[in-house]
Amino acid sequence: MHFPHELLVFAAIGATFFIHFVGFLVVICALALGGEPFRFSGLPVVLMGWLALLLLASAIALVTASFQVFLKDIDHMLGPALMIMFYVTPILYPTTQGPGVGALDRCLQSLGASCSSLSAPD
Repeated sequence: MHFPHELLVFAAIGATFFIHFVGFLVVICALALGGEPFRFSGLPVVLMGWLALLLLASAIALVTASFQVFLKDIDHMLGPALMIMFYVTPILYPTTQGPGVGALDRCLQSLGASCSSLSAPD
Protein backbone atom coordinates (compact mmCIF):
# COMPACT_ATOMS: atom_id res chain seq x y z
CA MET A 1 0.00 0.00 0.00
CA HIS A 2 1.33 3.41 -0.98
CA PHE A 3 1.60 5.89 1.87
CA PRO A 4 2.44 9.51 1.00
CA HIS A 5 5.21 10.57 3.37
CA GLU A 6 4.15 14.21 3.14
CA LEU A 7 1.22 13.35 5.38
CA LEU A 8 3.59 12.92 8.32
CA VAL A 9 4.88 16.46 7.83
CA PHE A 10 1.40 17.89 7.35
CA ALA A 11 0.13 16.04 10.44
CA ALA A 12 2.83 17.60 12.62
CA ILE A 13 2.15 21.06 11.23
CA GLY A 14 -1.61 20.64 11.50
CA ALA A 15 -1.41 19.49 15.12
CA THR A 16 0.76 22.46 16.05
CA PHE A 17 -1.50 24.95 14.32
CA PHE A 18 -4.60 23.37 15.88
CA ILE A 19 -3.15 23.66 19.38
CA HIS A 20 -2.23 27.31 18.80
CA PHE A 21 -5.64 28.03 17.29
CA VAL A 22 -7.36 26.62 20.39
CA GLY A 23 -5.11 28.84 22.51
CA PHE A 24 -6.03 31.80 20.31
CA LEU A 25 -9.72 31.10 20.91
CA VAL A 26 -9.13 30.85 24.67
CA VAL A 27 -7.38 34.24 24.66
CA ILE A 28 -10.20 35.78 22.61
CA CYS A 29 -12.77 34.41 25.07
CA ALA A 30 -10.74 35.66 28.05
CA LEU A 31 -10.49 39.13 26.52
CA ALA A 32 -14.24 39.16 25.81
CA LEU A 33 -14.98 38.11 29.40
CA GLY A 34 -12.60 40.81 30.62
CA GLY A 35 -14.61 43.49 28.84
CA GLU A 36 -12.29 44.15 25.92
CA PRO A 37 -14.13 45.13 22.74
CA PHE A 38 -14.01 42.51 19.99
CA ARG A 39 -14.80 43.23 16.35
CA PHE A 40 -15.67 40.37 14.05
CA SER A 41 -14.66 42.50 11.07
CA GLY A 42 -10.98 41.85 11.82
CA LEU A 43 -11.40 38.08 11.94
CA PRO A 44 -10.96 37.47 8.17
CA VAL A 45 -7.67 39.40 8.26
CA VAL A 46 -6.42 37.26 11.13
CA LEU A 47 -7.48 34.05 9.39
CA MET A 48 -5.75 35.10 6.15
CA GLY A 49 -2.60 35.77 8.16
CA TRP A 50 -2.89 32.30 9.73
CA LEU A 51 -3.34 30.77 6.30
CA ALA A 52 -0.22 32.53 5.00
CA LEU A 53 1.71 31.37 8.07
CA LEU A 54 0.44 27.82 7.57
CA LEU A 55 1.61 27.82 3.95
CA LEU A 56 5.03 29.21 4.90
CA ALA A 57 5.44 26.68 7.72
CA SER A 58 4.42 23.87 5.39
CA ALA A 59 6.92 24.96 2.76
CA ILE A 60 9.78 25.24 5.26
CA ALA A 61 8.87 21.89 6.84
CA LEU A 62 8.74 20.10 3.50
CA VAL A 63 12.09 21.55 2.44
CA THR A 64 13.82 20.64 5.70
CA ALA A 65 12.19 17.18 5.66
CA SER A 66 13.60 16.56 2.18
CA PHE A 67 17.03 17.74 3.35
CA GLN A 68 16.77 15.33 6.28
CA VAL A 69 16.85 12.43 3.82
CA PHE A 70 20.33 13.39 2.62
CA LEU A 71 21.75 15.20 5.66
CA LYS A 72 21.03 13.34 8.87
CA ASP A 73 22.18 16.21 11.09
CA ILE A 74 19.45 18.67 10.05
CA ASP A 75 17.77 18.21 13.45
CA HIS A 76 20.95 19.28 15.21
CA MET A 77 21.51 22.29 12.94
CA LEU A 78 17.91 23.50 12.80
CA GLY A 79 17.61 24.26 16.53
CA PRO A 80 20.59 26.64 16.77
CA ALA A 81 19.74 28.18 13.37
CA LEU A 82 16.21 29.01 14.53
CA MET A 83 17.54 30.36 17.81
CA ILE A 84 19.91 32.68 15.95
CA MET A 85 17.09 33.82 13.69
CA PHE A 86 14.92 34.63 16.73
CA TYR A 87 17.71 36.69 18.32
CA VAL A 88 18.49 38.53 15.08
CA THR A 89 14.85 39.46 14.39
CA PRO A 90 14.36 43.14 15.20
CA ILE A 91 11.56 44.21 17.51
CA LEU A 92 10.42 47.73 16.75
CA TYR A 93 8.67 49.85 19.36
CA PRO A 94 7.34 53.39 18.99
CA THR A 95 9.59 56.08 20.42
CA THR A 96 6.89 56.99 22.94
CA GLN A 97 7.49 53.68 24.73
CA GLY A 98 11.21 54.24 25.04
CA PRO A 99 12.96 55.28 28.25
CA GLY A 100 13.47 58.88 27.12
CA VAL A 101 16.31 60.95 25.76
CA GLY A 102 18.47 61.24 28.87
CA ALA A 103 17.96 57.70 30.19
CA LEU A 104 21.18 56.36 28.70
CA ASP A 105 23.17 59.31 30.06
CA ARG A 106 21.73 58.79 33.56
CA CYS A 107 22.50 55.07 33.37
CA LEU A 108 26.11 55.69 32.33
CA GLN A 109 26.58 58.34 35.03
CA SER A 110 25.33 56.01 37.75
CA LEU A 111 27.57 53.24 36.38
CA GLY A 112 30.54 55.60 36.41
CA ALA A 113 29.83 56.59 40.00
CA SER A 114 29.60 52.94 41.02
CA CYS A 115 32.86 52.06 39.29
CA SER A 116 34.74 55.04 40.72
CA SER A 117 33.96 53.84 44.25
CA LEU A 118 35.64 50.55 43.40
CA SER A 119 38.93 52.11 42.38
CA ALA A 120 41.98 51.96 44.59
CA PRO A 121 42.57 54.93 46.88
CA ASP A 122 45.28 57.40 45.92
